[in-house]
Amino acid sequence: MKNETQNNRHQPLISCICITYKRPQQLLQAIANFRDQTYINRELIISHTDDDISTKDLIEKVSKHDLLKITAVERSVKDPLGTARNIAISTAKGEYVCIWDDDDYHAPDRLKYQVNTLETAGTNYQACILSRITLYDNLMKRAYLTRLYNWGGTLLCRRSILLQNPYPSVHLLEDIDLIRFLESKKLLKRIDDTFLLYIYVYHGTNTIDHQHFRYFTRKSFRFNNSFNEIIQKMLNEGTEFLIY
Repeated sequence: MKNETQNNRHQPLISCICITYKRPQQLLQAIANFRDQTYINRELIISHTDDDISTKDLIEKVSKHDLLKITAVERSVKDPLGTARNIAISTAKGEYVCIWDDDDYHAPDRLKYQVNTLETAGTNYQACILSRITLYDNLMKRAYLTRLYNWGGTLLCRRSILLQNPYPSVHLLEDIDLIRFLESKKLLKRIDDTFLLYIYVYHGTNTIDHQHFRYFTRKSFRFNNSFNEIIQKMLNEGTEFLIY
């Protein structure tokens, strides 16, 4: 405990914001990714609707693992995604907020890499974002390396900035105005030297439709089958002991 306290003094608290809705198996994987992070000082804020019984049951089970530091936040089923993010951010206690989508893969070094990059980038930067990630089509079992793009689901930002500039109350594309604001004020650091910190997984029920996903894959490099097998293994390991 003493060593963890000493480490936390040198590591600002990061609040990971996870907005979910009735997909507990995918949420379980996101929780496993959070558990496996090499960055110590972190908390997970899970926002779910008040009618989502399966998610409530899952959170109750995994919350028995005290080291996970999970806080559940209920919202109305009518709340747009942007509103849900703002409520979760207001609940968070971290100096930084990190978007933690429930249906994507977050590599163990994601938090450490992003916060270290931000804190060594210069005093003007208040946020960072991954501009190169891996796309994985879980229906066709195909993986792609993206071209440069600001992937909103990878944002890590000072909480104070997000409180001053909340997400709009919309269901889709809620992060566009925020990212434009951060870029216009030269507050956003783009990270383009890694692509395995974050895997965007397309499963057919994403917030973006198949046509939108295909737009990005057409502009991306398709990996070979051996790499696809590596991705599949990464996406399907590490959840077993969480619910026991």
